[in-house]
Amino acid sequence: MNALHYFRCLVVGTAVAVLCVCFTAIQAQAEKRVALVIGNSSYVSTTPLDNPKNDAADIAAALERLGFEVVLGLDLGFDGMRQARKRFNNLLKSADVAMFFYAGHALQVDGVNYLAPVDTLLQEKNDLEFETVSLDLILRQMERNTETNLVFLDACRDNPLIKQFESVGRSTGAGTGLAQPNISQGGPFIAFATSPGDIALDGTGRNSPFTTSLLRHIERPSVELNTMMIDVRAGVYKATGRQQRPWTNSGLLGRFFFNKVAALPESEPQEEPAATPPISASRQKEIWGLIKDTKEPKILLDFIKKFPDGETTKLAAIRLEQLLLGGGDTQPDPGTAAKPDTQTPAAKQSEREIALIVENAEPEKPQVMTREVIRTIQTELNRVGCNAGAADGQWGPKGRKSLASFSENSGLKYASTEPTFDLLDDLKTQTGRVCPLVCGVRYRVSGDKCVRKTCASGLVLTSKGSCVKKTTTVSKTAPKTAPKSNCFKFNGRLVCE
Repeated sequence: MNALHYFRCLVVGTAVAVLCVCFTAIQAQAEKRVALVIGNSSYVSTTPLDNPKNDAADIAAALERLGFEVVLGLDLGFDGMRQARKRFNNLLKSADVAMFFYAGHALQVDGVNYLAPVDTLLQEKNDLEFETVSLDLILRQMERNTETNLVFLDACRDNPLIKQFESVGRSTGAGTGLAQPNISQGGPFIAFATSPGDIALDGTGRNSPFTTSLLRHIERPSVELNTMMIDVRAGVYKATGRQQRPWTNSGLLGRFFFNKVAALPESEPQEEPAATPPISASRQKEIWGLIKDTKEPKILLDFIKKFPDGETTKLAAIRLEQLLLGGGDTQPDPGTAAKPDTQTPAAKQSEREIALIVENAEPEKPQVMTREVIRTIQTELNRVGCNAGAADGQWGPKGRKSLASFSENSGLKYASTEPTFDLLDDLKTQTGRVCPLVCGVRYRVSGDKCVRKTCASGLVLTSKGSCVKKTTTVSKTAPKTAPKSNCFKFNGRLVCE
């Protein structure tokens, strides 16, 4: 791609990005989106899980970038889940789109799915109503208020709660995985991390396989929900060695896009088609290596016409001159020099194939750095914790800073801080956070969050993040107390002891 073509692409790409930003702003005003996102990892009475908190936090961040108002809950007990659902319900009353994402333990009993708070303790069958939250309850809560409802459950993990529950009584009806809900027309869209009744993997990286694939695709522009889930399903299936296949079921009556981008108006001037780029010098050398021993002058002549200014053109001209003067090879075989047409049919076929190679030689098709590719790079940088900002397809100072941080922390070196396909390939190989979490001086790193520093009793936190002794200041306006004295008045005179 020459400099002029690159400049044109940059101008057109910037114009399209501006249009997309304007459309997103209009869409945000026209459609209110809300989400409840819960990730439970630190279970008290059963096996803790590594990833659900990370899964929920990363999904919440992606949804906020997509214009959702998010209620996020991490490691919630039963009361915490009730309060989160209450806040979610208040948002639902004026929403057009509602989404529920849950990662953590869950179980099915008699065909009903129950989500497990971190303080779940099952001692008898009736405890289900008081220790867990029915998925049906959340679905009814959503369907009462909004027409477009989306549910994503990354909660089909190998669950010790089932064994715990089965131990409290006979014929409990508990089963592995989650039960398939009945979805009527006009009902919600539901996605499970794996097929109903099967067990999903928790994963060894920062996120589960299901959430990793979902994060990779959820911010792609102009991709319809069902199409997106096909790609998510394929990603999980491949990443788990064909062990896990996500399941979806939908009662939606329309198409849904997480990141819908407006098309350019028809009157928008289109970019002029670029001139055919020249065939690279390396490709010319490769073709020359195939034809340098040919005995067909026409092949050499076609090569010279095709590449008049190539590095190997002079060699082709010398070879052509040798053939035309009857010299043949530089060291001709005396037995075949007088009989130039003694080639075997196989040799002639080979010459024809070489001739076609020269005739049909085309430049390598360059990969075009489109806005969608840049968005994908920004999304991947955010996924590995390098803070590229909003995935808007515009590459600026924040993107360059993010790339530099990724390069420094991953040990991968790049020629510049501009987005490339090599960078995208490297990002996709990363399974967890690469860039360290950076907190302000008054905060400290706790897991994957910045939390405010605390000081011991009697100490206060300064603006520089240090704990110092609390000092008591005396107000300048405070009344001064009279000094103590042993003097008194007697008969109008002051007498002191």
